[in-house]
Amino acid sequence: MEDIKLLQEKVKEEAEKKGIVILAHHYQRREIKEVAHYVGDSLQLVKYFKDDKRKIGVFATVYFMAETASIYASDLGKEVYIVNPKAGCGLAESITAHQLRNLKGENPEKEVAVYVNTYADVKAEADVVVTSAAAVEVLKNFDEMIFVPDYNLARFVEERLGKEYVKWNGSCYVHRQIKPEHILEKKEVYPEAKVMVHPEADPACWEVADFVGGTGGMIKYVEKNRAYVDTFIVGTEIDMATSLKMLFPELNFVPAREDAICYQMKMSSLKKLYEVVKNLPEENRVLPPGEFSELAKRSIDRMYELVGR
Repeated sequence: MEDIKLLQEKVKEEAEKKGIVILAHHYQRREIKEVAHYVGDSLQLVKYFKDDKRKIGVFATVYFMAETASIYASDLGKEVYIVNPKAGCGLAESITAHQLRNLKGENPEKEVAVYVNTYADVKAEADVVVTSAAAVEVLKNFDEMIFVPDYNLARFVEERLGKEYVKWNGSCYVHRQIKPEHILEKKEVYPEAKVMVHPEADPACWEVADFVGGTGGMIKYVEKNRAYVDTFIVGTEIDMATSLKMLFPELNFVPAREDAICYQMKMSSLKKLYEVVKNLPEENRVLPPGEFSELAKRSIDRMYELVGR
């Protein structure tokens, strides 16, 4: 613990000295989130990066999140770095731009919604990008749609809106491994607990949940219910529970499954973060994705226009 605290102080000193803003996803290790200036979901982090006055952003995330920030970096005169450039995302890698173009060719009359958990070349093929939190609100404005890549999220939106989409069989391995039996086992131990589940999880989990939504929605749900509930079962990646505990230390947060771990997110370490903040290595810099930047940005901005923020 002393070594961690010492390294955390060094990270904060270097960031302060160089004018660096550190941004970490909710699924990141706690010791990294404790030194981050901002903790949030993928597009929240982009907004924090855009609004912050500092000119260098270091992202303790998977690659597509830092890449999304880089789309806005040049216009803002900013630079983006990532703690580990090899930190990928199985869901983002489940569809390529070529595959999406083929799907569009098979369904030329349909508009395209792309989940934010994708790379820029895929976002560039979209009419609109959505987050798990905003998907229902955005897609109520559309009828005939292709929705990629997460199959479960697409089904969730279909159910809420009474629509049917052309879907892709993509998935997040972390959420796919959470099953209703894991939640029910926890409910036996914590019968008064409220259950929160991510829409990327098995749809059968939705049936035993009190709330289904993304990470930002979970925070709002806890805020709304904290006055009369002290324990929440969290049906997503385990470190969402540590984020919630940091925000609400008086409450209890129980992961639905203790081995629901995003190993790509954990490819970032406090030591690697320190090395990047200290040296700003060129190999850790994330440059805007060239020809895809403007089209991807257009699709993201369209979501913001539709949700009014």
